[in-house]
Amino acid sequence: MPFWLHQALEYALGAGLALAAVGMPGSGPIVLAGAVLIVAGAALTDGPLGGWSLLGRAAHRALDHALVLGFAAAPLLLGRHDPSLWILAECSAAALAVLSKATVYAKRPPAAESDADQEGTPGAARRAGVLAGQLARNGPRAVGRVIGRRRTTRPR
Repeated sequence: MPFWLHQALEYALGAGLALAAVGMPGSGPIVLAGAVLIVAGAALTDGPLGGWSLLGRAAHRALDHALVLGFAAAPLLLGRHDPSLWILAECSAAALAVLSKATVYAKRPPAAESDADQEGTPGAARRAGVLAGQLARNGPRAVGRVIGRRRTTRPR
């Protein structure tokens, strides 16, 4: 999965947790803190959808793993017996784990230049394109000329 999609899904997960926090009066602040951490991680990373480039992608991966562990252990560490908190925390941990596993964190290498750009001479693909363009432009007229010449030079 490309990193931009990873960031977009983190924003969506953070927004979903923030909305869920509104309906949880007892555990709402804890869920909201988790949402803020997820959105802050996505916003502070140097990816395509990041707002600031304070974290590299390796640091973002480490943050994702820490968030997975934090969400998985939060109900036990906080001593809350709210079933909705347990379900929300464990589902968030699972979603972040799958997201982290499926993401390619490495930056894409710059596109390689074609042989035409490096040497200054057109490559085989460029020559084929030029020939196809010439045939498309001049082909029908050339066929018409050949047919016309055959009609005029043929004895009747």
